[in-house]
Amino acid sequence: MATYKLTYFNGRGLAELARLVFAAAGVEFEDNRIEQDKWPAVKAELPLPFKQVPILETKGQVLAQSNTIAKYLAREFNLYPTENLQIAREEMILDGLADANTAFMRSRYEEDSARKQTFLDKALNEVVPRILTGLEGLLEANNGGNGFFVGDSLTLADLALQVFIYNNFVTENRMDSLQSVAPKLKALYERVVEVPNVKRWLAMRPQTPW
Repeated sequence: MATYKLTYFNGRGLAELARLVFAAAGVEFEDNRIEQDKWPAVKAELPLPFKQVPILETKGQVLAQSNTIAKYLAREFNLYPTENLQIAREEMILDGLADANTAFMRSRYEEDSARKQTFLDKALNEVVPRILTGLEGLLEANNGGNGFFVGDSLTLADLALQVFIYNNFVTENRMDSLQSVAPKLKALYERVVEVPNVKRWLAMRPQTPW
């Protein structure tokens, strides 16, 4: 039986989607969390292909890049489509969520206060609503939007939506705006967090600010 060791900082960040895949699949893994003040000391000891985390160690191999790790795990645990067109739809949704997240990140990591507000306004009023409206349409096109993004069962795209909404709407008290722009996406988020294995992980995971 394969073993899995996921290494990242002690935060949700770029590793949370992979952790959520493990949780949804009910697969045990070593959640190796590094405190940021320890990073300089441990960095040289880790097998880091690109000198950064997260990394996944399994089957004698090391995988880097958060999206690569999450997609690999989703395929391993049957949380990814298998038919080419469905795969393309899945990856279209994942890319859309990544673009929306990037719009928020531009503001979050900007140090100049005026530019920070400009980036946030553009994200909230232009970029993110446009993407969420598109994602809402894709969800509705799959059985009326009352199930999941792709096919008839939970996939990586649904888990990625949970991470995106939690990080950018729940923690920032923006759920009312999500309801007005994309009510079916909000409903999907609420379905995903009630999946038993997901709900269990969300209740037991370390509470961190990011």
